[in-house]
Amino acid sequence: MPGHINDPNHWEENTLFAVPPAPIERPHAPWRRDAKDTSRKAGQDALGRSGTQRRKIYDLVFLEGSRGMTNDEIGTALKLPPQSVSARVNGLVADGHLYDSGQRRTTQWGRDAIVWCAQ
Repeated sequence: MPGHINDPNHWEENTLFAVPPAPIERPHAPWRRDAKDTSRKAGQDALGRSGTQRRKIYDLVFLEGSRGMTNDEIGTALKLPPQSVSARVNGLVADGHLYDSGQRRTTQWGRDAIVWCAQ
């Protein structure tokens, strides 16, 4: 579809922001205080990827404007597994970068899904 996120020209036309988006990256890996050493290591190892995923997800949703995106659409566009999308989106919502638009769209599995928009 021309002008949609899957159109290669979409990114070239829509990559400049009039106002820089809010900071997305987290400077530390989140884990519980009582986390095992293996969990802390896994969190630290994922830090670089999760920050990059957060930025990609935020930018993608931001570029869609008021149309927004569902987790399913985000995962398809970025080729990310559902659990990664869900974790990153939940963090972006908790940090105030994404919000529930009130819209719902059907996923590829026939379920209604929240449409997220960027602040």
